[in-house]
Amino acid sequence: MDLFYIKICNFKAGNRYRKGHDAGRYVLEYCAENIYHIQNPEIELINKKPSFKNSSLQFSISHSGEYAAVCFDKNPVGFDMEQITKRDYKEIAKRMKFELEEDSLYAFYKCWTEYEAAYKLHGEVKYRFSDNLNGNYIFSIASGNKFKLEKIQELFL
Repeated sequence: MDLFYIKICNFKAGNRYRKGHDAGRYVLEYCAENIYHIQNPEIELINKKPSFKNSSLQFSISHSGEYAAVCFDKNPVGFDMEQITKRDYKEIAKRMKFELEEDSLYAFYKCWTEYEAAYKLHGEVKYRFSDNLNGNYIFSIASGNKFKLEKIQELFL
């Protein structure tokens, strides 16, 4: 399993509201063509989950704050990333019925990204992994299969 990300501020996009989405698609297409050598990285929806039309390689995209990222694996994967910002996390955790490991903003974001990654997986979560990215971000990966995160790499334009 590999994770590639890009700083959105380095990405040139026409519409500032779509910048995160467009940067995520750029990472997806760049990696598909240049790292995984997929000739035509066309995407289709299979059971509401985006997949490559011409490859069995699986992926999940997320963007938050100043980063966009894509997680790739041979098995279905769910991935979410969030910038850690101050908010009334206790109220949100209560409403979402999150059971936080501890009473902290970090524990809330860990729980939130795990929830989102599980949703994006579109399947049974048997394995999950969460970690920090550049100090102010947290990401979570959900999978139905055992995995090892081999690579975390920033892409530069």
